[in-house]
Amino acid sequence: MKNKKGFTLVEMLAVVIIIGILTAIALPQYRRAIQKAKATEALVMLRTINDSAERLAALAGYRDFARMAAAVPARATFPNMDMFDSNTLACTVADQTLTCGSYTYSLNRGGSFAFATKNNAPYQGTQFRLYREDNPRLTCVGTQEACDLFNIEKEEVSTGGREKDIGDVGTSRPFTPIGTGIDDVRDPIGTRVP
Repeated sequence: MKNKKGFTLVEMLAVVIIIGILTAIALPQYRRAIQKAKATEALVMLRTINDSAERLAALAGYRDFARMAAAVPARATFPNMDMFDSNTLACTVADQTLTCGSYTYSLNRGGSFAFATKNNAPYQGTQFRLYREDNPRLTCVGTQEACDLFNIEKEEVSTGGREKDIGDVGTSRPFTPIGTGIDDVRDPIGTRVP
């Protein structure tokens, strides 16, 4: 009798079924992780824009960016921000928009918030808004699924098609700057905020 080497058809089918099951479980999780990473990149960019806008306003002698945008709208643009001092930012820059990868960043009229809008599927049109005020906060405008994926509270927009202004905002989760804990929030001059 010959010594048979190799696998039987049943063994091969079992391996293919196991690989199929593992792929069906792992692939959606991988895609979700990719979307979360891109969203995290967008949120970091929003914080960078926020910091750069506030530095621009301070250098121009204004208390905050919203006041500067109201007084001198032509100066309240992306090209004037110090985040473009180095050529390391691979983005397309216009006066009021900035496109980097999967997101387009914009400043609203009046400069009270910056937002990032997803350019492509999935979750195309989902928007993250970082409001600039005494207590900065981050909200999500889009499907509940998208907001839940990115773990950002959904902001309800029911303003009859007009852009939402700072006074129209409902509840949202407070934004804590990177590197600070919720119990160690300080104002710009270093005193602890209760």
